Amino acid sequence: MSSTSLSSSLSESSDAASRSSLGVSEPISLAGPTEEDKRLSLTLEGALRGFGLFETNDESENRKEVLGKLTLIVKEWVREVSIRKGHSEHDAENAGAQLRTFGSYRLGVHNPGSDIDALCVCPRHIDRDEDFFGRLYEIFASNSEISELNAVPDAYVPVMNFVFSGVSIDFVMTRVALSHIPDDFDLLGDNVLKNLDEKSVRGINGPRVTDRLLELVPNIPNFRMALRAVKLWAKRRGIYSNKMGFLGGISWALLTARLCQLYPNAAPSTLVSRFFKVYELWKWPNPVLLCPIVDAGLGHKVWRPPAKHFNKDLMPIITPVYPCMNSTHNVLESTLYKLKSEFKRGHELVWKVEQGQEPWERLFDPVDFFSKDLSYSRYIQVDVWANTPKELLTWTGWVEARLRVLVGKLEQTTFIGHAVPLPASFKDPKSEHEHSLTYFMGLEFDFEKEPVLKSVGRSVDLTPAVREFTMTVMEWHPRLPGMEVQVQCLRWKDLPDFVFPDGRPKKRKRKKSSGDREAKRQKTSNGESGTNEESGAGDGASAKPEGEGGDEKPKIVTEPQPLVSVVEELDQDELEMGSAPTVAAAVTPDSNAKKTSGQSLVGMRASWVKCSAEAVSRFLVGVACLPLFLVLFRCSFGGFGCLLSSSKCMQFHGFPPIPFSAPGAAALGLFFSILFFPFPIHLSALVRIHLAKLFLHGNDRIEGITKYV
Repeated sequence: MSSTSLSSSLSESSDAASRSSLGVSEPISLAGPTEEDKRLSLTLEGALRGFGLFETNDESENRKEVLGKLTLIVKEWVREVSIRKGHSEHDAENAGAQLRTFGSYRLGVHNPGSDIDALCVCPRHIDRDEDFFGRLYEIFASNSEISELNAVPDAYVPVMNFVFSGVSIDFVMTRVALSHIPDDFDLLGDNVLKNLDEKSVRGINGPRVTDRLLELVPNIPNFRMALRAVKLWAKRRGIYSNKMGFLGGISWALLTARLCQLYPNAAPSTLVSRFFKVYELWKWPNPVLLCPIVDAGLGHKVWRPPAKHFNKDLMPIITPVYPCMNSTHNVLESTLYKLKSEFKRGHELVWKVEQGQEPWERLFDPVDFFSKDLSYSRYIQVDVWANTPKELLTWTGWVEARLRVLVGKLEQTTFIGHAVPLPASFKDPKSEHEHSLTYFMGLEFDFEKEPVLKSVGRSVDLTPAVREFTMTVMEWHPRLPGMEVQVQCLRWKDLPDFVFPDGRPKKRKRKKSSGDREAKRQKTSNGESGTNEESGAGDGASAKPEGEGGDEKPKIVTEPQPLVSVVEELDQDELEMGSAPTVAAAVTPDSNAKKTSGQSLVGMRASWVKCSAEAVSRFLVGVACLPLFLVLFRCSFGGFGCLLSSSKCMQFHGFPPIPFSAPGAAALGLFFSILFFPFPIHLSALVRIHLAKLFLHGNDRIEGITKYV
């Protein structure tokens, strides 16, 4: 967008004010842009151009030419298939097909070199498996202008990917319940969804959402400029990925479109500023809607606001066409936490830009995921490799889609506060596998997440999360021999050099508090040898017990080990500070990997016993003892109620009455219930003692029994 076109788009704001309000609420402000807003918008456009977001006229013409050639190929393919299936020459010629674009290209915010999302709308006699992934695939494969052809028929939305004359295209297909496709075919009508299978509905939903979104935006040029800025910011801050639990392109477009509805006459710079302010303060999981949700009654599942206590959608952003869907169902607790922190950072920086303290480029600074100043205590490294580049492409696509499983399971792990994935892959130049990629996650520990018994130590057991992830990935039925995955847990200092393109920074040093220094002086005065993370790590030796009845220090390991179980034992001093654990380990799917020994096994048993004892004892108390309370109270109260009834009967026959009243009977029933109250406590302690006897040995067994009681 040139300065002239930007000025014309700002002048269109007055026209937007005369339109009826769009969206599910009234606009927040109808104010037009000031001279300062126009100046900031021009500088914003200049900053975006500096990042190379606008393609040249030659590139635009090449895209149009490619789409024209693709349309001719598709129509000829439909005619050929129609004749082969017995249609007349006339009917085959008129069967027709339509090519519809969607995504960033349709919205007008695509970048140079970005792909084109295209939909092929076909008549009902065209089959997806036999014709689209069969005959059309053969036609594409024989075309010299098409390269890098790849078909994914089992995807959530079946797709073919290829490069046509230098333009990357993601091509999907849907067939509608019509014998021929007219030139003025309307995709926005709900009747087009009649008699469609789920895959066809998903395929046609992309163009329908894009077209409807543009209808609901009051000022399209301003929307496009603001969306370009938002997408650039999201990509450079590492939060642009629907697969990994962040937001995809359509979700960012919906958020920006809603801002345009709330500020219909605002300049692009104002829209960007209000974007961060509004969504930093947004009360998630309240949904973002561009229009009311409507059910056309065609049998397709429509998103509905769930009950308060059953809301699994953390950040619902709803598509504006039937069937309305949540475009952000992949968002997890950790990714939502990251998104909120980035909204806050963006709001603070844009305020500084408006005050003249910072340039727009500061907003788009790339995230330093491996910075020594970040709060990530550990990093998860996921290595993926295959035999050939094509196999690696297919394999990494599957693994990326399953990384959310690992994030979700890590969130449920004791002491794991957040597990934040980085939506980018790395190539290890020193890898022994020629075709491999590496992914990373950052772990933040929360030591106040759950109380921990001193008898079993304090450990972070990553085994269940990693095991479920590897099982899910390795059980993929199209997986071929040689497709492997490995998971490691690393300290910051153990990160590979290839994640630092500008050179590894200095090692970060842990700041010691005055309490740590005092504790170290006390240890020294008592003749105890304090264990230092840097000096003691090289020996691999464990510290001596700190006196009678004291907890034993964990064994310190510096290099990741190929383990079946991933256990990180935490140093007591570091736990009190709230810092990172002292042991890092790794896991591979190899079933012949060696088991841990010594302190690691003790930590595993202790962690398992702790979780099992708590779960089993609470379950038994809840299931067995609560009904016992109710039965005792009910029987006590009911029994004395019977005595009261008998008393009245005895008075009727001339016998002296029983000296009990209704309040007295209730009080006596409560007394008997309280009398039996210690029973579940003894039962819980008994269960924990037996578990400690069964799984712990030696001093750990004695300490376990003592501490549990």
